[in-house]
Amino acid sequence: MKSIYLCSALLASTTVAMAAPTTPPVQTISNLERVETLPNGLKFVSTIDRIAPRVSLSLQVRVGASDENAQNAGWRRLYAGTVGRSVPTTKTNTVKTSDGFGIARLAERFGGNAGISVGDDLIEFWATGDSQNARQMLSLLIDMWKSPSLSDADITATRASLASQIDAQDLDLAELTSAALRNQEFVNERGEPVSYGLSEVGTTTSLEKLTATRVRELAKRVASSPATLCAVGDVDNAALRSLLVAQPAATVVPAVAPKFAPIKTGKPPFVVRDVPTQTAWVFISYPLGHVSAEDAPALRVLSASLGDIAEARLTKRLLGGALVDGAPSALSLSSQFVFRRDGSELLLSAQTSASRVERVKNALIEEVSKLKNAPLTAKEFEAARTLARGDWALSRQSMRDRAFLVGQSTALGGAPDGTWPARLATLTPQKTQATARRLFGSYALALVMPRS
Repeated sequence: MKSIYLCSALLASTTVAMAAPTTPPVQTISNLERVETLPNGLKFVSTIDRIAPRVSLSLQVRVGASDENAQNAGWRRLYAGTVGRSVPTTKTNTVKTSDGFGIARLAERFGGNAGISVGDDLIEFWATGDSQNARQMLSLLIDMWKSPSLSDADITATRASLASQIDAQDLDLAELTSAALRNQEFVNERGEPVSYGLSEVGTTTSLEKLTATRVRELAKRVASSPATLCAVGDVDNAALRSLLVAQPAATVVPAVAPKFAPIKTGKPPFVVRDVPTQTAWVFISYPLGHVSAEDAPALRVLSASLGDIAEARLTKRLLGGALVDGAPSALSLSSQFVFRRDGSELLLSAQTSASRVERVKNALIEEVSKLKNAPLTAKEFEAARTLARGDWALSRQSMRDRAFLVGQSTALGGAPDGTWPARLATLTPQKTQATARRLFGSYALALVMPRS
């Protein structure tokens, strides 16, 4: 999650009832964070903060990229855009829906805002507002989830908007880069993009196949899928729990991610793309697959050691090292651990000149190899671990962001978000090196733009 971003197969809808626990286990992570599994299988995470009478709710439904295929690529974006334009069918007499901002207009009555977002692994219904209206806000989110208004007119308008985004992507460097990497990395045995490799907004062909009737059928899958609610702020747990326990248990099992095929032997992994830019960009992706709760902190530390801390290895080598023809080897660089439920990656990038592409590409790969061959020094390790903890805290300053990030950990079956500092504390340079050896050992994908 990449915080959540609009991203993007559908397996046959499975209507096997999911077993609910006989007793609702409650897990208290700290004085603030509480994780509870309700009798109907819904998960309820709460983080209490009484500083102000505000609350942020994040209802996350397990419908992800693996629920799409080449024929219906982009359906989650089409669904979400349509839901956001109107109001739930149970609220149609309270707000006019013709302006395309129905949900936002309704949320204003609760002293806040609301919306819907689509991520790699889930669909999120969210609301932020006055805590005295928290129960009404949750009712709105449940209505959006269970009883969305999906009119022909709104579906048509959203489809047209997505079609225009397909055209705009040809001029978006970031989107071109992201799509080029995903289309190479997340493929099946036939080399066809699947799951995370599919277009986020679909294709012209897939959008045409997504008729209003088909969208409404897929909406039923969303309404019957497992969900997690995270409430942050001035939270009344009892009031919210009473609404959650009244919901029926999920009847749809989340789609299983397909097996991603590695780049075939003999196929050059060094891929080049033409884009309208004057400088060259080099991207290196190390596929990590499913990342465990134990490995995630180590990967964040490794990423920080390459590009975030003051003595970061790539920074020293490419920005602060010896000049090449009077200039540093790279103009900018970044190192990022991208978390996904089934397709995480270590993503490195550098901006440089065309004449230095080979030098920069080799440097990126060599520095990752060094992480496997020897542990970080004590100074590097402590700096990277301190940054990883600080970055975790700062990314949760916003109540809206905190609700999503805290809920995401539980929604995707990971360790509770509040355990992150403790998991970082148990790391050692040797454990971090062992993670690098195990996860950076298969293959990497290199992409360079532009071709010229």
